[in-house]
Amino acid sequence: MPRKFKCKMIAGILTAFNSGFLYYVIETNNSQSAGNGNFLIHFLDIIQKVFIITIGSVVPLIFLIGIPVSLLIDSLLKKMKLNKNIISFILHMILFELGVLVYWIASFGWGHVRNMPEPALAYQLFLFSYTPAVFWLINYALLRMTGEKPERAAANIDGDPASLRK
Repeated sequence: MPRKFKCKMIAGILTAFNSGFLYYVIETNNSQSAGNGNFLIHFLDIIQKVFIITIGSVVPLIFLIGIPVSLLIDSLLKKMKLNKNIISFILHMILFELGVLVYWIASFGWGHVRNMPEPALAYQLFLFSYTPAVFWLINYALLRMTGEKPERAAANIDGDPASLRK
């Protein structure tokens, strides 16, 4: 498996748990857990709820929309000879938002999405803007830590080291 794909998988897992935890923190409104004063039970209850939210809601979006979109963006930038990080970041944000919109319409119908109240829409758009931004930053950091420059990683999407010897 190419190193670039491994970095995207790791970034996807870290982003999923990060976004799942943020979703839990925002949704619970500081409500009390079933811990009854025991810190460990309260902590384990939070971890369990974050895990359920992450597996049920965030992981499908990241692995069914996020990683394929990221690979598509890298492929497009490679073909267009555009290896700029800012273009990659903007495309990650825009295409993930469009993917989430298609997911919402497929899941809930156009009427529900169109009639969503403004605070709920703003909250959902914040979460779905936060997720691709964190994914892109983690992926960028992983590529930098592995010694592969993100600009050259986009040129090496197929994993062929010969394409880097220019």
